[in-house]
Amino acid sequence: MKLTLTERPQSVEELKNIMQEKFKPRLDCEFTLHYEDPDFDGQLSVLVDIQELPEKGTLKVVRSESDTSATASSDTDILPHIPVTQHQKNWPDAFPVPTFSYEVEYILAEGNAVFERSGKMLKLNRAHKHIILQNMAETMYSFKPYPNDRDVGKAAEALVTVHPCLKEPGSESGWYGWKVFAEFHRITNVNLRSQFFAKLDRHTPKLLILYRVKASRTGKTAEALHDILKIYDVQELRNVNMRRAVALCGLLMYFREDHLQIFKTWN
Repeated sequence: MKLTLTERPQSVEELKNIMQEKFKPRLDCEFTLHYEDPDFDGQLSVLVDIQELPEKGTLKVVRSESDTSATASSDTDILPHIPVTQHQKNWPDAFPVPTFSYEVEYILAEGNAVFERSGKMLKLNRAHKHIILQNMAETMYSFKPYPNDRDVGKAAEALVTVHPCLKEPGSESGWYGWKVFAEFHRITNVNLRSQFFAKLDRHTPKLLILYRVKASRTGKTAEALHDILKIYDVQELRNVNMRRAVALCGLLMYFREDHLQIFKTWN
């Protein structure tokens, strides 16, 4: 079955309601949605966060085990194809060089005029170079969060094409140094701590589901996960730090790693 959405639903429950309304009476039952998770090599994962919904892909409907209306042949025989139309940018064929601050644009205009007359390159101070790199990085990230070397090279090439006074003297391409600067700027300005926790928070709901499935079985790993989840479940106030701690500790237990060899705690 195919379903076309004009915009992304606000929640997984809203998506399920849309599907139930669209595919009556086939979905008049309790079910969960699963999708092919690219972070886990395409393995099926439960859709718990609507942001995980692929722009275009296949969802698998899994009926509840307690549901008696499921067909005898299969309880996962519905494969709705859900392309979601979004205003999402793709990496452009011609990279659009952004407009910089008034001061930098004035300096570049003067530099381009001098370059046309004499071929003299413009020397920027550190502050102006930082502004250019910052604006270029923001434009690149608006198309792709993790641009590759080719993408960065295309952006650098576009920069010196629009502003030829920025070409590197003696360089065959004229822009390779700007590519290196842009890559260095990207790496040194990434907040790795924030990125790590953002990714952890994104996957925590699925990890907790995974731990609960494992904890329902027998064995030392199951018992360890059961104990940590029991402590988590009885807490009245579950803040983000507690969820992160459970996600990380549970991961070590799940893979039978020694936490003493990985975690160190300082007061």
